[in-house]
Amino acid sequence: MRTQELTGSLLITTLIYAGFNLVAALTSYPVGLLSDRWGRRTLLLASMTVSLLAYTGFSFAASVSAAACFFLAYGAYEAMFRSMGRALAGDLVSSELRASAMAWYSATAGLFQLAASIAGGVLWDKWGHSSTFIYGMISSAIGLLLGVLMLPRTAPNVSASED
Repeated sequence: MRTQELTGSLLITTLIYAGFNLVAALTSYPVGLLSDRWGRRTLLLASMTVSLLAYTGFSFAASVSAAACFFLAYGAYEAMFRSMGRALAGDLVSSELRASAMAWYSATAGLFQLAASIAGGVLWDKWGHSSTFIYGMISSAIGLLLGVLMLPRTAPNVSASED
């Protein structure tokens, strides 16, 4: 919506959104490889940092090219956050509960994303685009802080035989 405000072009907005999806798709596999090497917690916290930077950029972007760059970065966030969150949820439970943990994580994340989208839409309608992006900045900063404080430094070694 912001790019459409900046350009007035639905085509450019659609192309930028396609770029977002392309970045998310192309970064998903390398992110998975990195998570095996660096750990899920590290990449999940990195994704929250990218989100914070992207929302900060969205707040102040005055040109379509700047908004596009931040939206493409947000595509990398999406690739990291969704896959690392599910993988970490699976790492924290026994193998018998792995699918359930991933499903609960996805359902919870989806419900919170729906609530955040509604709140963002209300903010946009009442106070404009900057309020929505500032809300995103604050939410990202809180998520990053909670992630640092609450995510285990290493995934516990949980196996089905320990149950």
